[in-house]
This record gives sequence, C-alpha cells and structure tokens, in this order.
Amino acid sequence: MQTDDSLDATLESVSPLFSSKNSDTGLSLRIVYHPDVSRIGECAFFTSEQSSFSICRSLPVFSKALSGELCSALDDPYISRTPLRVDLKKDRVCFSSAAKNAKVLINQHELCGKSLCVSNAELEHGIVIFLAKRIVLLLRNDVMRETKVLDPGLLIGSSTVMCELRDKLYQIARAGTDLLIRGASGTGKELVARTLHAMSDRANQPFIAVNMSAIPAELGAVELFGCEKGAFTGADSPRMGYFSEADGGTLFLDEIGDTPCHLQPQLLRVIQEREIQVVGGGIKKVKLCVVSATDRNLQSSELGFSGPLHYRLGSTELFLPTLDERREDLGELAMHLVQRHRGDLSPEVNMPGECDDPRQQNSWAYLFYRMTMRSWHGNVRELENRIRQLMLSNLYDSAFLQRGTEAKSAVNSGEVRRVLQDPVSLTAQDISQAMREAGWEIAAAARKLGVTRQFLYRRIHNTDELRLVGDIPAEELVQCLREHDGVVDLCAAALRVSRVALERRLRDSNLQWQ
Repeated sequence: MQTDDSLDATLESVSPLFSSKNSDTGLSLRIVYHPDVSRIGECAFFTSEQSSFSICRSLPVFSKALSGELCSALDDPYISRTPLRVDLKKDRVCFSSAAKNAKVLINQHELCGKSLCVSNAELEHGIVIFLAKRIVLLLRNDVMRETKVLDPGLLIGSSTVMCELRDKLYQIARAGTDLLIRGASGTGKELVARTLHAMSDRANQPFIAVNMSAIPAELGAVELFGCEKGAFTGADSPRMGYFSEADGGTLFLDEIGDTPCHLQPQLLRVIQEREIQVVGGGIKKVKLCVVSATDRNLQSSELGFSGPLHYRLGSTELFLPTLDERREDLGELAMHLVQRHRGDLSPEVNMPGECDDPRQQNSWAYLFYRMTMRSWHGNVRELENRIRQLMLSNLYDSAFLQRGTEAKSAVNSGEVRRVLQDPVSLTAQDISQAMREAGWEIAAAARKLGVTRQFLYRRIHNTDELRLVGDIPAEELVQCLREHDGVVDLCAAALRVSRVALERRLRDSNLQWQ
C-alpha cells in the first residue's frame, strides 16, 4: 500500500491498511475466473496455523468475500478429483499432484505430475493458479476481517483492501469532512469521490466535478466563484461558479496540484470560511463538501503548491491502492468491464458464462489468466482500455488471447460440411486463411475446407508460408519460448502452428529454455 513518510504529522491521514482489530492473518485463495461467472470473487481463507491444504473439484469450500456466505467447492467436471496439494514451508510454497495429466499452471510453470516450489516472497504479489485451462485462482497473503459496507457500489472489488477503503469512506461520509484523495493515475479517484458523495447526507444534492488543470489561469476565479454582469469586458451576463453550483452537495477538484499559484490563496480562504467572493459582486456563503484529488506530491518544492492549502485540503487524506496491489479484484473488475463493453463484441463470440462451447469457455479463462499474470502500470484505466480493444477486435490477434475463439465445427453445429468437388484446386491463400481462422489447428482447418487432415498435411508441406511443429528448428523454438516466458499458447500463435501439437512436442522432448 502506498504511503508517504514525508506527510506532516499534524495531518489525519487515512490509508486503507489492514487493521489487526477483528482480523486474522493468513492466505486467501480467490476465484479470478470460473465458467460460472457468478462465482468470480469468491474466496477461501487459510489461517497462518495451517501448514497445508488441497485444491481439487471438491476442495476447498469457497464463500462470498463480502458477506461471508458459504457457497461450494469449485465443482467443475473438467478439474481433476486428485487434489493439488499446497504445502507451506518456512521459505517457500510447494505444489504437488499425483495426477499424471493435472493440467495445472503455477505462475506460468506447468505442473506435470511433480512438485513445484515458489518463493514465499511471491505470496505478497500473489501466485496465479490456472486449473484445467478453465479456472483461474490467486493465492496471496491476506487478512480476514469484518466489513461494514456490504454493497460495493461504484467501487468494484471484494479484496480486503477495497473493503477497508469502503469502510473508511463510510466513516468520512458520516463525519462530513473534506477529503484529499491521493493515488496513481487510473486508480479511480473520481469514483471514490462519487462513492463518498453517495454515502453522505448530500447524496440527493449536486455533485460537481472540476478538472483544475483545464481551467485557464486568467479565468480561474470566474470559473470557480462566478461573476456579475459587467464585471469585466465580455461579461454580458451573470455567471454561476462551480462552488455555487455545488452548494449543498459535493465539489470534486481533480488534479488539484495543477491549481494556478495566484488562485491558491483565494481557494484557501473559501475552504476555510465557506464563503466565496463573486467577481464584480459580493460575498456569498456556501455549504458543501470539498473533495480534491491528485497523483502528485503536493509537498514537492518543484511543484510550488501552497503548504497551508495542502493542510486545509488534507484535513483527511486517503491513499488509493494500485491495481497491482489488489490483484485479487482483477476478475470482478474485468467481468464488470466486459459487461460494460459487451456491445462491442461480435455476436459470433459469446459472453463468459453464456457459452456452452468448451473452447470459448477456455478462451475466456485464458484471457483472465493472462490479465492476472501481467502488471497494470496504468491501473484500472489501462485495464478498461485494453478490454475494450479486445472486444472491438472480437478477441482475435490480441496480446492476451492469441489463438482466439474457434467457431463450432459443422458437425457440432448441425450445418452441412463444405465438400469441395476438386480439393486440388485449393490455393495456398485458401489454406492459409482457413488455418488462421482455425487458430492453426489442423483438424479444425480441415473441417472448414471440407478435406481430410492427411490432404491438408501434404499441402502444408508444399506451401512455403506454412509449416508443422516438427519443421521448426530447436533453436528457433527455444528462442520463442524464452521470448514468451514459456507460455505455450503465445508461442504457438507467434510460430503459427498448432498449440496441441506444440504441447506434444515439448512434452516428448528435452528442450531447455529457462
């Protein structure tokens, strides 16, 4: 959690850090993705006294993170009944399974009927577990605590840090104090301000959001405090300022660190006295809550921000976590954003939770897995932009989901399979297009073309731009694995070959790429 040791000791700083009161330390196992999307966000908690536990189809039992209501185990038929055992050692976490074909990835490393150990330091950031290419879990250090606010509202996420944040907001809203929100770009500072407004007694009054960096310096006083007719050249009519518009409600001053220097003394007096000096007019009393936000260090000498104004704005300060600090919320956030932008998705691709085709289900699971594995320096804003790009591209040709989703075969969909009168007339372009649409899988491409796999194998051998997994030199394969951190799906897409065949070659070879 972000903290700032340079803060003045007289400030009341509220940071959503874990509280030891009414809480237990241990590990949380969070569902980031499940084919039953209503289960995303559920959590199983293991206390620090537990030295081991198991993950399988029937264990552990998960519960709703906010209410604590017990739900069920993972209950997915594709997950092995043989448990994935997790042993907590002094300096490492060890995963093991007796299943020969467990289909488990631990932080991108495949668990193939053997044990895999991860440093305990990884628990701070979280260990990603990908089960049977269908379910994504996140294991990390956590604190189990009671929460007062059970409705997430605008702030999506049921992680401990978000529960703490909502509880703090509720306290601030009840007190009615001004608030300074600190946090990196994209962490949702305006959403926090709107949530505070919705929790307060002013919820039915105006909420006015102002970007201080967008206000022209010469018009700042007019924009904020208003003006009377004739107050200056061009003032043809009286104008209400932002403070007057927000009277009785909440005024949100975003990018407060960019406030022009000559406006800062005026702003300080308004916040202290709750009265504004209308340009060309008299003094007017206002009653409102002022919420300001910035991602800058207001105490930096280079910024030149007024110290007294900082202290007044920050009678209460709140620090927002980055998305990397609350990775367990990624599933709920991503699902919320996918639902928001579902109109951008091709009707040929079903939404998660609405498709029966295992391939599409696995593709969505893989997307959530890749999102959980990467860092989000742009926080929630970057996540939303990336998801929207994926939806617009219909999940094809993306950095997360290289192999896309394959349409149902003609046999499964009940359509008549295409039969060519003369397969030899197929051009190299026809074959390349079918292979690309089929995610480079031979069987699917053959069905699309209405030819046998044997025929397609022969044509690939005679087509310069296509090749089979066995044709790839070992050196090129090792280099590709290194570039993509050993993720087979990404390597298959980069090499334009069958993922299934690539997995088979890697399993049967002794290639060393790490």
